[in-house]
Amino acid sequence: MFKESIFQSTKTKLVWSYLPMPVFSKNGALDGEFIKSGTNTCKIKKYILIQNILGCYTKKGTIKWINYENSLIEVVRDKMLGDGISLTKGETLILYGETEIWFNYMKRWCIQQGFSNTYKILEKIGKGNQAEVYSCRYQLGDEKFAVKQYSKHKLTNRLDKIALLKEISILRQVQHENVVHLYEVFENEDTIYVVMELLEGGDLYDYLKQPNSFLSEKQLASFIYRLFKAILSFHKFGIMHRDLKPKNIILRKQSLSQFCVADFGLADYFNKDGKYLFQRCGTPGFVAPEILRDEFYDFKVDVFSVGVIMYIIICGEEPFAGDYNETITKNYQGQVDVSKLKVSEQGLLFLKSLFEVKELRPTVKEAMNHQWFKQEKIVTEKYRIRIKEPQIKQAQLFLPSTRETLASSHSQFLKPMRTASSTRNSNYRLSPIGSQKPNKTPNPSPSLKRKSLK
Repeated sequence: MFKESIFQSTKTKLVWSYLPMPVFSKNGALDGEFIKSGTNTCKIKKYILIQNILGCYTKKGTIKWINYENSLIEVVRDKMLGDGISLTKGETLILYGETEIWFNYMKRWCIQQGFSNTYKILEKIGKGNQAEVYSCRYQLGDEKFAVKQYSKHKLTNRLDKIALLKEISILRQVQHENVVHLYEVFENEDTIYVVMELLEGGDLYDYLKQPNSFLSEKQLASFIYRLFKAILSFHKFGIMHRDLKPKNIILRKQSLSQFCVADFGLADYFNKDGKYLFQRCGTPGFVAPEILRDEFYDFKVDVFSVGVIMYIIICGEEPFAGDYNETITKNYQGQVDVSKLKVSEQGLLFLKSLFEVKELRPTVKEAMNHQWFKQEKIVTEKYRIRIKEPQIKQAQLFLPSTRETLASSHSQFLKPMRTASSTRNSNYRLSPIGSQKPNKTPNPSPSLKRKSLK
């Protein structure tokens, strides 16, 4: 391991825990026997692998486990024991056996070296303040990917480092057909490479500008239902996106049936104390009013944003349109008139519910059970989902020690992500807004602006 890795510190080690494993489900788990190489002995033990948790069965039948996330992973070879998987995080653990399937599973959660040995850069497709985006392919294959390339010398701000680590951690957990896929992460002395799915169909905003993008109400209902299913896939892990908008819904091809929720740069884990790395964040015109008002908020902020997206699809206009100050003021007040929209009565009732105050606004599961989806035959009574909100297991959250210290000292450190020239293309970690309702909208602090990566 090189001298300075942003993924590891002297405090992070592979330490076995005998507490219950912090996992939601054992679905998709791998199990197998491996030879664990010790100082003087080699023992065959049975292991289980569930996402970022590696468990080992003890003689008593219980399971001890480690969180191997952000370990340096390598394939090693021993003359007697054959191929093995080496995990290094403070200490090194080597397991010998049938490694290929396990390595391909674990690399998503780990850090590798040797990016240029695995991938070939093709062309530059985007640039941000901290990273550049390239298309790439395997050195020995034709499949294309996108890679975000971060220069470590630009990650000088501690909060920026933590935000990047959190985004990577979140993307590792979420695996759904309508969420952008993260494949693996590489790091060397100077650079971090985040290899992701290459999406070439443009975003929802560009799609809706096309003259042939008209949707029937049934097609609209189908899209909104699938969008909610994608959101539910990360809500169940306790993750709020907080920046859902047409620009962050990307198409694999130029077809609305193949969309992905992307850009988890402002996402965070729900916290019962209501404190986050970035407290007030999102895009003006799409963010839930309770975020602007400095009120306690939860997963329902994403439901409100879906309402804005649905409104735009129906009428082609933003509900809080205006210059930046006007948008902030309207968004702060949160009043949306849907009565004149050309959609069925059930559709209007559904959309109106998404704009309700947070106490009356439905959760994602409640929204998915609305009569509108049954009317449009998206779901039937037989297959309507059960309303049972997921229990959030805080034990899986990464960087637990930073949450309290950063939330208390930086709750007002809110960083705009783009210039304020256009609210449609703005992506702000919003500047502070006073506790009183504004007579006029406060301006964002220019010193806090930086461009977002696309």
